[in-house]
Amino acid sequence: MIMPNLGKHLLIGGGIGSICYLGYCWMTKNEPSLQGTAVSFGLGSLGGTLPDLIEPATNPEHRKFFHSVGFSTFLSSILKEYVSENDASNENKLALSILILSYVSHILSDSTTPKGIPIL
Repeated sequence: MIMPNLGKHLLIGGGIGSICYLGYCWMTKNEPSLQGTAVSFGLGSLGGTLPDLIEPATNPEHRKFFHSVGFSTFLSSILKEYVSENDASNENKLALSILILSYVSHILSDSTTPKGIPIL
């Protein structure tokens, strides 16, 4: 079964990935590349679809823990801790930022539907 919002989540996540990459290039004064943009778009598309890969949209009640505000908050706290560490490479920080921010974008998008998302 094709997930009805797969395309939407792919595009939103990919857009988040591309924006993160371009922002990283701007902040580090590096020239963006087509390859870097494409990889970031792909990573963001993966993150944007992960919630439905973990909890497939097979019925209206599919949104459980991995679609919740609580799990999104947990992921955001992991990102904050990881990015603030000095020993992690900037590329790893960027990759994790893309994955988590695009994952959270999926949850935010789902929160605007009539079904909404669970707290936990």
